[in-house]
Amino acid sequence: MEAEAARLAEWNERCREKFGFPFIICMRRHSKESIFAEFERRLGCTPADELHAALDEVSRITALRLVLLIVVSMRSTQPYLSYILIVELAKRCLMQVPSMRVEN
Repeated sequence: MEAEAARLAEWNERCREKFGFPFIICMRRHSKESIFAEFERRLGCTPADELHAALDEVSRITALRLVLLIVVSMRSTQPYLSYILIVELAKRCLMQVPSMRVEN
């Protein structure tokens, strides 16, 4: 665990040096292994490509947070709605984010 944390800290510092901002990733969509793989892949990107990737990740993070707020709000204000209906509404919201992929 300490070795992984050290590796992430080192890569994040390299990311800051190369791109001017830290590595950004929507962790809810990744496993630990895929985070490391994505980190390594994106360190090889151009600054323009990394900016685009980081902004896509911010969009995903924001969309998921908004959907969570909507789901919590709907469950508390309209408890008669089924969970399946709320999840379907959430998926439709997420599909409005250009870079978001939602599996059924």
